Amino acid sequence: MVGIRDKPETEPSANAKGRVLFSETILRLAKAGDLPKGDFLEEPSGVEITTCAKTESQTGVEMEALTAVSIAALTIADMIKAVEKSARIAELRSVEKQGGVSGDFLSE
Repeated sequence: MVGIRDKPETEPSANAKGRVLFSETILRLAKAGDLPKGDFLEEPSGVEITTCAKTESQTGVEMEALTAVSIAALTIADMIKAVEKSARIAELRSVEKQGGVSGDFLSE
């Protein structure tokens, strides 16, 4: 852990992405509105999740953005697990950060 007591407050923002990958069966059920726990927007073989987090803080904002993607991906995995237990959460990553003590970051 890094001590943050002496760090200046900044107003950083960060973006993160992740994907939930699943079978054609799930895609077909989602398009038909037949998933037992509800539906979500789909693309072929998966869902891409994008988040943006902003804060006024002494800590980095990347973890908040990654947490949001993780929770959304876990929610989708829970929605489809009754039909398919092999769905995968993949490509969870920070894609951009602006501001903060450590400066800007862009991965895409």
